[in-house]
Amino acid sequence: MMRLLLALSFLFTLVGFCHAQEENALPTVERPSRWDTAPRFPGGAMAWRQYVEDSVRTPAGGWPAGRSGHVLAEVGFDSLGRVTAVRIVNGVPGAAVMARETERLLWAMPAWEPATKDGRPVPAEVPLSVPFPPRWRRIR
Repeated sequence: MMRLLLALSFLFTLVGFCHAQEENALPTVERPSRWDTAPRFPGGAMAWRQYVEDSVRTPAGGWPAGRSGHVLAEVGFDSLGRVTAVRIVNGVPGAAVMARETERLLWAMPAWEPATKDGRPVPAEVPLSVPFPPRWRRIR
């Protein structure tokens, strides 16, 4: 009898929790897309990764010991696909040199295929993540 009461109380609690989730759902805001197609690195994602690997300049003393991760940046493009703005959003703690290298790398990028809206090129801002793996091969 005790098991039955315990099972029923669990069931009512679960049903109440599910019902509460439906009542208090967060409102969603429909935002019109700023573009139909996002900007694209020439050659796609694999070409982007290859560009990063080939273009990162390792400092003479190497990266700060034990530091690795991703630097997140917001990059602005004009309607021709050229970089117009670079803003570092989040870096690797204790490794400001990685954020500076990311900024240099992004400003040096070739022009991207521009974003389009209704078939016309438009300016756009996109987030980009630049990886700094634990054992980056020395490039320069």
